[in-house]
Amino acid sequence: MALLEAEEVDPNTPRFDLLPGEKVTRGPGDPDEGARWRRLLDRLRGYRRESVLFDQAPVWLPLFDLVAPEGGRAAMCYRRRATASAGAELGILGSGFGSAISATLERGLEIETSDTPLRLAVGVRLTAVRYVSSRGRPDLVRVDVSTDQQQTQVVQAEAPALPNPPGPPDCTVLETISLSEAPRAEPYSWTGRSERTVSWDVSLGAELPGLSVAPKLTLAIEGAEEFEVTLDLPFGSDWMLCTMRGVSPIAPLTYRLAPQTAS
Repeated sequence: MALLEAEEVDPNTPRFDLLPGEKVTRGPGDPDEGARWRRLLDRLRGYRRESVLFDQAPVWLPLFDLVAPEGGRAAMCYRRRATASAGAELGILGSGFGSAISATLERGLEIETSDTPLRLAVGVRLTAVRYVSSRGRPDLVRVDVSTDQQQTQVVQAEAPALPNPPGPPDCTVLETISLSEAPRAEPYSWTGRSERTVSWDVSLGAELPGLSVAPKLTLAIEGAEEFEVTLDLPFGSDWMLCTMRGVSPIAPLTYRLAPQTAS
């Protein structure tokens, strides 16, 4: 909502640089930039600031959940590569044209679990402002993201509830691993990395005061391939590795396939 608070905005001169998320959400060389700019101004025209819903509220946002396969083990290792000039970069984009922040993940990290799902979370502060329209349009809520210093913590989490079976539109299947006929007793070890750039939306939840609808923040990591995930999968079953909408894609989720019965 930075446009609403700018003293002068020229409808004929696009200023998408005023919007903190534009460098992430827009591609280069948009041929219809002028028309998009005027449509955006028309959408925001008539709004005024009504109230501050909360100011600098502390919130922990999930970077990823590490969930071990049933009867197996999961591990995550993050190390800044010696050839890299900087570590992986985290970006968090506010909601309703709110401000964004970015930070470089410099500290190494190793997490391992075999039973309890674990979550790596980053601490931020959120400020939410409600805008009302003189044209009878729905209220807009701007959520700004800020942080005093980079803080992370590992906490216990709940495993995301995968659909049965996983598949579109909520899940993307990455790989199927067949171990049901394998004679070995030791777990099969799978190691992988995500794509270099990943992004996902995080719902803030209804626990934040003053919000009837939970807004979403967009998280993105540039250099996500520096996170290495290892999954130990027990033999005797077939496994599906997948990602889920609304959940960080850095660490795949596992799904044990039901055994096929002979017809």
